[in-house]
Amino acid sequence: MNRNPSVNRYLKDKSMDHIDHALGRPVDPMGETYRNHFATGVDSQEAKAFGASENWELDGLVRGMAYFSVTDAGRKALADHLTQIGDKHRLYDVTYEGQTQAVVALSAAKAVGQFVLPPAKTRAPSTARFGAAGVCDPSKVYVSTDAGGAMIYAAVHFSGRGKLYEVEPVGELKPDPDARVDGLSFACDRARVLRVIRLKGKTIKRVQKIVMEDA
Repeated sequence: MNRNPSVNRYLKDKSMDHIDHALGRPVDPMGETYRNHFATGVDSQEAKAFGASENWELDGLVRGMAYFSVTDAGRKALADHLTQIGDKHRLYDVTYEGQTQAVVALSAAKAVGQFVLPPAKTRAPSTARFGAAGVCDPSKVYVSTDAGGAMIYAAVHFSGRGKLYEVEPVGELKPDPDARVDGLSFACDRARVLRVIRLKGKTIKRVQKIVMEDA
């Protein structure tokens, strides 16, 4: 799963925007990014400014072009700048039946309308990789009609900040072969987020305690 996807933003500070652009405008500049490069003319103002800054490292000169990458100092400078201007882009984990999709939004409420996609597309950890390959299809998203059961999965999410999402299944619904009760769990191609339900910290801790006691 891509834990550091790109966001749609433009920074007024041109020096910070260059760094953001070079890194692919990630949610977290300090995390792993899918790219890190910026090409500009050898004699350009950007090349002169980059060469004099600790935020950039010159990687090479090819046919009149200077290729730079962002240093760790540059990543931190961007992260600090985003904090200073109050950038609100965050990752929200949509979790159902042990499968998680990272959704980028300005708030949990604005994650509504986004889609939960299957692990085969997002590369998210799937229960198929942990002993459930015979009953869990990583090309599908699993949804439940049981809010209580879904809440348990959200509460035990490794982030400790799991949320419950009401969704609309997209595509053909097929019964989950691993469900112990008919009509309890289904597989679909993807699911649209309709509503975000925040779990209180005390609820998460209570559910986690019950699960540990029953293990």
